[in-house]
Amino acid sequence: MKIDNFNFSKREKVLVLIIFILSFILTFSFVKDFRPQEEIAFKLQDVENFSKENAEEKKIYVYITGAVKHPGVYNLKDGDRIKDLVELAGGLLEDADIESVNLAKKLSDEEKIHIPFKGETSTERLIKDNRININTADETELDKLPGIGPSLAKRIVDYRNTHGPFKKIDDIKNVAGIGDKKFEDLKGLIKTE
Repeated sequence: MKIDNFNFSKREKVLVLIIFILSFILTFSFVKDFRPQEEIAFKLQDVENFSKENAEEKKIYVYITGAVKHPGVYNLKDGDRIKDLVELAGGLLEDADIESVNLAKKLSDEEKIHIPFKGETSTERLIKDNRININTADETELDKLPGIGPSLAKRIVDYRNTHGPFKKIDDIKNVAGIGDKKFEDLKGLIKTE
């Protein structure tokens, strides 16, 4: 067959040219659609890895006192727990009262943790630390504060469990039964960190 046998009219040549151009455009756009998706997926993966790395790099400083071998300020990763802090501090002393400490509690920056000795009363802790942490104290410790009985201590703990930790000591006035007068009696005896 010779090329001369393909005599197309002008209209047929335009039609073939249009079909050729359309098939080229469709092929090019089909290939182009696949490439950016791979790049986007790769970029998203990089962002996720970057976020995880930054979260792991955040450091906090926590002060530990009481019945540990090496009390002091320690640098930990954000999200570490009291258990991790105790290990860094050399572990517990034999006379540590570990039953009154929640080792699973997550730590926050600038926090102070006191590991009590066996037989140490909450009043002794109040004298040593000067103030009771209303974010970590249990009902028994809160009950020792002046003007706080068992029912008000329970309301403080319930409020904290429902609304999260107190941001500042004034927030304790949000607990039903603690007004300005009672707060004035408490403010030198309590803390939030």
